[in-house]
Amino acid sequence: SLCESGSYSKGAFGKDRTGKVNYTSYNAWRPEQLPADLKPYALDPRSVGLNYRQAVGWYAIASTGGQCTDLSASLMYALWSKNGSHPTQKAGNGNMVVANWVRTFGGSSDKSPTSGAVFSSSGTSPAGHTGVVSHVFENGDILIVEQNYSSYSGDDGGFG
Repeated sequence: SLCESGSYSKGAFGKDRTGKVNYTSYNAWRPEQLPADLKPYALDPRSVGLNYRQAVGWYAIASTGGQCTDLSASLMYALWSKNGSHPTQKAGNGNMVVANWVRTFGGSSDKSPTSGAVFSSSGTSPAGHTGVVSHVFENGDILIVEQNYSSYSGDDGGFG
């Protein structure tokens, strides 16, 4: 787990408010298409055992394996641990994931993104959307890890 007490990761994951990028609109890439200038800031799910388009490492499946909630549940499980135990929260649609994490594990939610945090949004469907924040840049722009967006990943293409 990257987020076990005393651990670290390579690159800029977890070093929020660093780096500059020049993208002016929403962009999405498959893993092999991620631009080189973003790679130092990107959380690669494979680095914590989640394989792309395979069930290997996906230990907290929330739905079919190809939904956004599956990525959030499995990636948060892989990222975080305390005393060797991983959090598991698989309930809810994308727009309910953050509220369900808060209800299950305590704490609070806010609108300030942080590397390694799960997010929920209203999205373009009644179910909303969820993912995990990979990095927050100097100007507040964020890089996220998500699945089941358009034709890039998800149910139409399997895990990841």
